[in-house]
Amino acid sequence: MLERRVLIAMFDFETLSTGDGAAGVYVPDNVQITHVSRFGTTAGSPGTATIDLQDDGTDISGATAIAISANGLTTLTTPASVAAASVIEVDCNLSGGTSPTYTGQIGLWGFVDE
Repeated sequence: MLERRVLIAMFDFETLSTGDGAAGVYVPDNVQITHVSRFGTTAGSPGTATIDLQDDGTDISGATAIAISANGLTTLTTPASVAAASVIEVDCNLSGGTSPTYTGQIGLWGFVDE
């Protein structure tokens, strides 16, 4: 069987500030997140700009403190497995600067069980 990486979820943020559960998506099937892409900008000069991925409100090991201050693609050191009927949440962590925000897109890439 051939496997192909797919876009699991895409989040579009407009002036996102720090917050837990900034966005989420329900997954009907088992998924394995292998990459996180981002394309956007920060404002307010944050010292740090990262996201954490959560599975039903719990941090996913190896999928925390993913830098979003520069555009690009991050390969997770350990693929993050999320069970069917779960919610994948994106938590935003911005600190420093003056009222820092993030505007852009965050994409989650990986594999879906068939």
